[in-house]
Amino acid sequence: KQLPIGDALKIASDVADALGSAHRHSVIHRDIKPENILIEEGHAVVADFGVARAVSAAGGARLTETGIAVGTPVYMSPEQASGEVQLDSRSDIYSLGCVLYEMLGGEPPHTGPTPQAILARKCVEPVPGLRRVRETVPDAVERVIMQALARAPSDRYIGAAEFAGALNQAVAPVPTAGWRLLVHSRAGLAMAVLLLGVLGAGAWVLARSARVRWASAEALPEIQRLVDHHEFVAAYRLAQQAGPYLVQNSEFDRLWRETTLPMSIRTTPPGAKVYLTDYRTPDGEWDLLGTSPIDETRIPAGYVRYRVEKASFQTIEGALTGRSGRLELTLDPESERPGMIRVTRTFGLLTSLPVPAPQELEPYWLDRYEVTNRAFKEFVELGGYGEPKFWTHPIVMEGCVVPWEQGKTAFVDRTGRPGPSTWELGSFPEGTDDFPVSGLSWYEAAAYCEYAGKQLPTIHHWYKAAGLTGFSSIIALSNLSAREPAAVGTYPGIGPYGHYDMAGNVREWVLNPIADQRYILGGAWSDPGYMFSQPDAASPEDRSPKNGFRCAIYAEESADVLGAELEVYTALHEPRPVDDAVFRLYRSLYAYDPTQLSPEVEYVDETAHWRRETISLEAPYGNERIIVHLFLPKTGNPPYQAVVYYPGMYAFVVESSRDIETKWFDFIVRTGRAVVHPVYEGTYERRAGLRPIPEARRGVRGRELVLHWTLDIRRSVDYL
Repeated sequence: KQLPIGDALKIASDVADALGSAHRHSVIHRDIKPENILIEEGHAVVADFGVARAVSAAGGARLTETGIAVGTPVYMSPEQASGEVQLDSRSDIYSLGCVLYEMLGGEPPHTGPTPQAILARKCVEPVPGLRRVRETVPDAVERVIMQALARAPSDRYIGAAEFAGALNQAVAPVPTAGWRLLVHSRAGLAMAVLLLGVLGAGAWVLARSARVRWASAEALPEIQRLVDHHEFVAAYRLAQQAGPYLVQNSEFDRLWRETTLPMSIRTTPPGAKVYLTDYRTPDGEWDLLGTSPIDETRIPAGYVRYRVEKASFQTIEGALTGRSGRLELTLDPESERPGMIRVTRTFGLLTSLPVPAPQELEPYWLDRYEVTNRAFKEFVELGGYGEPKFWTHPIVMEGCVVPWEQGKTAFVDRTGRPGPSTWELGSFPEGTDDFPVSGLSWYEAAAYCEYAGKQLPTIHHWYKAAGLTGFSSIIALSNLSAREPAAVGTYPGIGPYGHYDMAGNVREWVLNPIADQRYILGGAWSDPGYMFSQPDAASPEDRSPKNGFRCAIYAEESADVLGAELEVYTALHEPRPVDDAVFRLYRSLYAYDPTQLSPEVEYVDETAHWRRETISLEAPYGNERIIVHLFLPKTGNPPYQAVVYYPGMYAFVVESSRDIETKWFDFIVRTGRAVVHPVYEGTYERRAGLRPIPEARRGVRGRELVLHWTLDIRRSVDYL
């Protein structure tokens, strides 16, 4: 809660006077916090001088934690957090600055989910500007507080008197009627405090030393291992715990930079709580990042899930990567466009889009989920199939435009009634109310959007909301390469703005034509993962059980303009024959001089049908190692016949070969044969620096890739 500015400054001034008196008696409080500042008979009283032992009480992050440091993390100075035994009065000045910041801003300058996270932020992150939280705070007051909160003690006020004087000069005098300082000066109290401090110091130093050893010997190597495996959220959390014990440690500083990326977050309106968690564990722990606006903080590298909450506004949950550097969101009231999510301009157009948009897209709304059977049935029951006003697009069949009355006769269910091809007797199968409606032509999808006062998204709007930057993470948590569709939202794969099931479940019609077809995107439950990013098209008459859709609302622009016909680049071309001399030259490029393999088994795991060995080998090019996954059958007798596998586009966009799609070759292993899956250069974890496909396959670099793929195969065969 924010206090009146005058009251907050008067309390701070009185506390500063009390601290000044204590400091003159060589007593450092070490635990200035709101709980130790009491108001008695209109006066500020400072209590509990010189905490010498850990205490246990309710309050979470504000407790003094045994084995961390004496004091309260939220208000503790950086030097106190880092374990410096020799503290001086400037540590108390920092703590009082934290209290004053909270009295004016409503929350302390640094917050976090754990005491360790708070201490780490104090040591590595700047103090957020107070006037961004409360604009009415005078500039001069903010400057005084920021100096009191300087990370280095030498940059703060020398003593409490100087701090109090700076506050008095920053503002006009505040009425002081009824305010007096009550300081109960007892020499015995000071002596007792000093004695308790001496007795407690030894135990604290021992505990502190143990934590420092843990941070150096155990935490640092584990952070490095987590970074190597792209487990950035886990590395981030461990770094927050270890950070207070690794101040001015160059190795920790390097890992912190590798683990995190800078991020600024703003919301309209401000004052929203922002949380983060690992993208792949949405049901796990969520970390409070802060309250918007949040400037120049750091978040885990990689793809993370965020949630933004503010009372009376719709909660936003989505995904982002720290590479974007900035997130700006507009919060919609709870009652505005329920079931739809606003897509802002902040993320910009993604460079990985298969089809570039002709211009920047204005904000728009897109359904959170695919249209369900339940929602589509309302359209059917209200006679949507019999209302010409909803069918605004000419129906083309076999290349000819047909009258609407004739065309609609093709849009019936299995029993001849109006409805999707997967329905019977005008309704969907029992128990599938919340499944995506499927078995629809493009015309039926467009008619429903018209009925709902919406439109189909264009290919540009669909891909922007899909978030292909997080391709690998999204498809791992989506309904692809499966046996059947699922209720919308069942799978936790979510895009940057909070849309579910854009990868898989059903493929979705969009507005744009391509020749005599219409684009249909995202892939269906039975499609391979790469179909999430691969544009597909079908006849607008097509009523496959895999066809579904979702709707959009545009704020300003005309979707018809963006719906113009598009051309799709294709890299296919007719090969040209060459003579024998040129062919011999080509073949010489693949000449191979076997060298030392130096194999190492990285790890082994097993399933019911195979044993999987992951091996690394020296590559015959560059200074790197080839990773090979060997799937050995549990049936049949060695020696096994071996099949070398080359993957599809999926391998060029997924980050780790731990996520290999085995469904394309598992039947081979189950027949008693071995499958050898090299991690080819440019795929999985070996794709660092590779340009987007298909650009990477062009020119000199493309030819080099093909040569290296051949060597990857030959080295794998040499190992066998």
